[in-house]
Amino acid sequence: MATVTPFQAKTRFGELLDRVVRGEEIVITRHEKAVARLVPEGGANLEHTRQAVAELRAGRSVIAKRRGFKPLTDREIKDAIEQGRTSVYDATYLELAVRRKLPLASRDEALCKAAQGCRVKLLL
Repeated sequence: MATVTPFQAKTRFGELLDRVVRGEEIVITRHEKAVARLVPEGGANLEHTRQAVAELRAGRSVIAKRRGFKPLTDREIKDAIEQGRTSVYDATYLELAVRRKLPLASRDEALCKAAQGCRVKLLL
């Protein structure tokens, strides 16, 4: 997802529309804060997106009510990403393993190192 300033959007509007037609999403920012979004027509509608978010939040609250549930803190996730050079995807996978107390199966060295730091059992 590309970001542009209002000036860039104004001066390169035709080029941006061509990119949107090809499926790209463009975010227009003001003072590094997103204020508008150019998306291809026919994408997911706002109501559908809101419903999906509501369902995710409901599922999250059900998980949070389970006995012994303790989510990783943002700091723990960030440390795992920084220390082990773990991707956000891998950090999410690791967090799921920690939350559900499941072993982790991976051959990725950085992910295994981060898992060991979080005391997650590894299946090799």
